[in-house]
Amino acid sequence: MRFIQIIYLGLLINFSISSVIFAKQIHVAFLGPELGQSAYWDNVIAPLKTVAEQFDIKLTLHHANWNDRFDYYPKAKELFESEDKPDYLISTFRGASAKHFLELVELHQVPFISIVTGVPKFEQKKVGIPQQHYKYWLAQILADDFESGFLLTNALIERRKNKKKKDVRLIAVGGDPLLASSNSRDKGLYQAIEKSKNVELLQLVHSNWNAAITKRMVKQLMSRYQSSDILWAANDDIAIAAYQSLKSLNIDKSAMPIIGGVDWTIKGLEAIITDKIQLSVGGNHMHAVWALILLHDIAHGVKLPNYNDYTYKTPFAVADKTNAKKILAFLQLEQWREVDFTQFSKSYNAQVEEYDFNFIKLVL
Repeated sequence: MRFIQIIYLGLLINFSISSVIFAKQIHVAFLGPELGQSAYWDNVIAPLKTVAEQFDIKLTLHHANWNDRFDYYPKAKELFESEDKPDYLISTFRGASAKHFLELVELHQVPFISIVTGVPKFEQKKVGIPQQHYKYWLAQILADDFESGFLLTNALIERRKNKKKKDVRLIAVGGDPLLASSNSRDKGLYQAIEKSKNVELLQLVHSNWNAAITKRMVKQLMSRYQSSDILWAANDDIAIAAYQSLKSLNIDKSAMPIIGGVDWTIKGLEAIITDKIQLSVGGNHMHAVWALILLHDIAHGVKLPNYNDYTYKTPFAVADKTNAKKILAFLQLEQWREVDFTQFSKSYNAQVEEYDFNFIKLVL
């Protein structure tokens, strides 16, 4: 009998130790755009609940008006002062001041991972990097937006040059010039053109990610530059709006510029399949998922390595007619539900030495 009691006690102790490792369910709040306001952000939000369930995370979704860049601060303040204050926050620098947002995070002592958009250029010296001046700003997960602008430009140029035209004329519609992500895409555009022969950038304008403004600007650009070979767009929503604007001008299909965007949105991929636009650069959909994994590991004793100043960048790839259907199936049919995301976690897998947050490997 005593032998059985010892075995039972041993099993109980062993169970208790394993339970302590993941005993406390953490509460992570996500603050992002309202559903339906941004096709890209809808894709970012879509897998979060499934992944949170895999890690036994209490996830709450909170939304701000995407068209009001000042709406994020009061929404975060309200969240921090609520009775259901989260243990951690995942959000983006949407407002005009990252500094004020980070000061709010510090005041309420809520560990925070920023995603998608970096600190605006004019604040970078004051704000610094994660954990430098603000200890609750744990890390940032960013797309390499310079690469996206650069890759998109080169892919569009290559596609146009395949049509045996020596000189290439390009017009471009950017996003919000106040955002670091938008500026980086612009820089990628400029760099690619600088390195290309016989390519002329006619004009770059900014539509603040707004479809109505894009349509108006594209009409003005086509009136000014009637012969344009490429229309470069900072995201898929802009690319689709540009196509709609061009179509309203009754431009002959042979004279239509080729169009490319960024983000691999569902509408963007469908537009590629239906020949409305030709290219989209993407692979940056899982930033919030990767942030959830990092926060789970941090909460369970994994020390976050100072990798590239606590900054994780995700790579991009080109979607065109050859692979758009495959990528669309992964997103639209929610094939990410079949992925075991615990394989990317250090707390679940001792074999994971470095985080590999490459969404493209899940799809292509």
